[in-house]
Amino acid sequence: MTVRRWLLGSVVVLSAVLVTACGGEAPAPTQPPAPTTSAAAAGDWTKVTTQPKTVEGAFRTAPCEILPAAQLSSLGLPDKPKPAAASCAWSNYANSRAEVRVELYRDTLLKKFGAEAPKAGSGLEVGKVAGYPSVRSLDGADQRGCMVFTAISDTETLRSYFTSYKTMPAVTPDACGFAEKVLSAVIEKLPAKT
Repeated sequence: MTVRRWLLGSVVVLSAVLVTACGGEAPAPTQPPAPTTSAAAAGDWTKVTTQPKTVEGAFRTAPCEILPAAQLSSLGLPDKPKPAAASCAWSNYANSRAEVRVELYRDTLLKKFGAEAPKAGSGLEVGKVAGYPSVRSLDGADQRGCMVFTAISDTETLRSYFTSYKTMPAVTPDACGFAEKVLSAVIEKLPAKT
């Protein structure tokens, strides 16, 4: 009888161990690891990371007065520009019929180009002008013109464009570089956005 009790006791203990081991809650499913990508969030390419600027003040009311005569001369711009609302055009019709214009653009970079930065081969180049996010686009088959869009704050974008007439000699070998140079000079004169 002792063997029988021992056997019965062993079966009861073994059953209790098996029920405890197999019973209870199932283990939680393992979660897939969080992605370890360094990809930027959509629209991050348009974020202004330096001190935001604004056109309020001098550029909005007297845009062509933002650059002093000495700076106009060093940039090779004429001293009699054409103002418009939050816009200024410097034209050299006598010699080259070239013009560069800087203006407040109606949309932000994000609204104009979308959340994803323009891809290589699209004809658009993402970069920086005076430390601010920008997009440049050569204009025309002969690429004698260029448009540059630069975000100076989360709500304001400036556009600079350079054009020259096809009948005149090449004015500059780097249309975008010249548009960016003038735009950079204007941005440096703008007040900080508060």
